[in-house]
Amino acid sequence: MPVQRLSAAASGSARTGMTRLAKRLLDLAVATACLALLSPLLGIVAVLIRLTTPGPALFRQIRLGKDSSPFLLYKFRTMYADSPDDLHREYVRRQGLALDLWILLKTIPVVLSTHGAL
Repeated sequence: MPVQRLSAAASGSARTGMTRLAKRLLDLAVATACLALLSPLLGIVAVLIRLTTPGPALFRQIRLGKDSSPFLLYKFRTMYADSPDDLHREYVRRQGLALDLWILLKTIPVVLSTHGAL
């Protein structure tokens, strides 16, 4: 059976608004149910981190999200608190170089084709 897409104009803006609202409500309901089901496990992990290593169980960091808007990220700490960051800085530097190379390789065909070389 062929799949057809309706544009926003054909379906009406009210339907698009209702569809977006329904999706948002479904997203919130599923996220709330998952959090409720996983909260005992997350609590156990937090207690185990606190019992086995000094320092807080959660790591907080400001990250950039959609449209470069900052948000506060919480995640379980996977490194020792107050550990030297030399190894992490070296890892990030290597990953950055690999990412730069990957972006360059993905961009070269686009640049060459726009200049008529391909």
